[in-house]
Amino acid sequence: MMIRKLALILIPLSFNFSQNHQKTVLKDDIQEYLFSTQLILHDFVRIEDELFNHKEGSRINKSLESLTKMLLKSKGDFHRLSLRKYNNQEKKLISTIDSYAEKLKNAINHLKLISMKKNKSSSYFSVEISEDKIKLIELRKLFLDERQRLNDLLNEFILTNIPAAAQ
Repeated sequence: MMIRKLALILIPLSFNFSQNHQKTVLKDDIQEYLFSTQLILHDFVRIEDELFNHKEGSRINKSLESLTKMLLKSKGDFHRLSLRKYNNQEKKLISTIDSYAEKLKNAINHLKLISMKKNKSSSYFSVEISEDKIKLIELRKLFLDERQRLNDLLNEFILTNIPAAAQ
């Protein structure tokens, strides 16, 4: 009876230990690419809030353009400077980060379109605003779904370079 209880306790513990032991340390260059997209996401959320709280639009347009450029630069820099060989697990993660970044870029571009419409026309009607907001919500859902996939994949890695702003 005592052996059975001990086995019931030790088997799950050994399973957890073996799972944690199988994690690999995520390479610094992949972490930097990942965290740069997270920082851009934080800026996107801040700018979105400003736009819908009637802040100055021209500054918002410039900020959104800058976010798009930073996202593309981050992705381009990573792929251009990445000379390492990655294992299949890392390649899958990189592909997911790329997909996440692309979906985030689409949401940023749509937010920029909304901002431009608000700046150009005082007759930006509530029906059109509603349609644009619905589209933005759909785009946001796409990159949040991709973010969840990314988080699931990240559970297989040990992160060592976690900046405070990306948490």
